[in-house]
Amino acid sequence: MVHDLHAYLDQLDHDGDFHGTVLITSQDGPPLARAYGLADRTWNVRHTPGTRFRVASIGKAFTAVAVWHLIETGRLMLDTPAHDVLDLSGTRIPPAVTVRHLLTMTAGLADWFEESLNWPEEWQRLRAQHDVFALRTNRDYLPLFAHKAPLAGVGEHFRYSNASFILLGLILEDILGRPYEETVQDLVFGRAGMTATGFDHTDDVVPDTAQGYVPPSEPDGRWRRNTYLVTPAPAADGGVTSAAADLDRFLHALRGGQLLSAPLSAQLLNGERSVAGAGTLRGQATRVGHGLTCSLDLQGQVTRVGLTGEEEGVSARAADYPLLGVHVVVLSNVSGGAARVTWDLHDLLTS
Repeated sequence: MVHDLHAYLDQLDHDGDFHGTVLITSQDGPPLARAYGLADRTWNVRHTPGTRFRVASIGKAFTAVAVWHLIETGRLMLDTPAHDVLDLSGTRIPPAVTVRHLLTMTAGLADWFEESLNWPEEWQRLRAQHDVFALRTNRDYLPLFAHKAPLAGVGEHFRYSNASFILLGLILEDILGRPYEETVQDLVFGRAGMTATGFDHTDDVVPDTAQGYVPPSEPDGRWRRNTYLVTPAPAADGGVTSAAADLDRFLHALRGGQLLSAPLSAQLLNGERSVAGAGTLRGQATRVGHGLTCSLDLQGQVTRVGLTGEEEGVSARAADYPLLGVHVVVLSNVSGGAARVTWDLHDLLTS
């Protein structure tokens, strides 16, 4: 298998159509860390294994860990209604929505941005209705969804929801009385040793950070930066900037009990606190929640715990293969760039 992985990574370099970094770590051998393509196309700056990328919705897992810390320490309960913590009077967020519903995306809420296959068109519509570039804090998002009618009954089924994690971020802020960013820095990044992860804004100048790009839609078209296609600042639903080694550290810290107690970490990583997901991944059933997607084999064993982040100009994957003792992190600064490489590596690991 190691030979096949090396051969595949060498082929990626030869093909030249992947832009990003790949990190594969194993309990049985040295890490494989590779970098490909351009971090900045204007100045022809190449990626390095330590390049930092915006990782989009992977940040939901960081929010979930911080919330679970409050639950473990008795500051919050799973069945606490969101209305009991936040002033949501006058909104259309149902009083029955609890922290559990938000963590598992079963609250049925309308979202601040409905992700679809028509992402560019939907984004342009959102920009026409709201000043997207004023979205700098979690509270800035509340008017974009709080007054919309729910899309499903509370607890009925899983529906992907950025709004749910915005509310979790606000709950963290209200209970602890400090900014969301400080809480996650202390409870997650600091404890996991994630020194290359932070809450960078798109207009910040930060060393070793990739620019995000949208590839041309036609053979002779131009590459475009994603400047006007993403929110300007991270929030509780995603958007932090990180490097591959830091995401590997997060996976190790979560499984190792450094972020939450070992029993609770095991429950999250085994999908015991999650809900049935929509469809399957590579033919295996999924359970989703807490920013994680767990794939289960026919015996009910978790074969993969995955984190996913996608935006225009952003593509990020991190996966823990507990039966193999392997972690895989693939980060790209090109729309959709990490998906194919991630699943190619998955097939090599599980074949």
